[in-house]
Amino acid sequence: MGLKIRSASPFEINGCTQHIYNLRLAARQVGRPGVFFVAVGTAEHDSGQIAVSNEEWGVRTTDSRIIGTLTEFKTADTLLNRVVHCSQYGCYIGNLTGPIYGGWCGGSEGVAVALVAYSLNGLCIYGAVYNQHFPFHLNWCSNTTRELLWPIAVAGQAMAR
Repeated sequence: MGLKIRSASPFEINGCTQHIYNLRLAARQVGRPGVFFVAVGTAEHDSGQIAVSNEEWGVRTTDSRIIGTLTEFKTADTLLNRVVHCSQYGCYIGNLTGPIYGGWCGGSEGVAVALVAYSLNGLCIYGAVYNQHFPFHLNWCSNTTRELLWPIAVAGQAMAR
């Protein structure tokens, strides 16, 4: 089975390298070598993301990286390191957010406001060109509950105007 990948270790860099290698190999095998990737999900630490930035075998400038915002509205140096690297490298940045229903946001209305605020946060702090929101219910651990479908729809409409 191999060794477990430990964050911020050489094993993480090896795991990330293997991950992007496998993605590229699979794309070549199905005849789509230039397909767009959001990569690499294996990277928990900034060093793993940075290590696989390579136009030939790794994450290209035409690919994207998702950079998370910590709940609620926090960031960390490792996340900001990714932002700086991605901005300098030239790849697309996506903002990953997960407001908690029943947490600091409160109910559905608070989650809707938080989703819009997270989008602005991603644009201003991370320079994100897209957002991936996954609000979740504290008790049900899902984002398809009645309490969350409404704020997702309302926030999407608010941002589209």
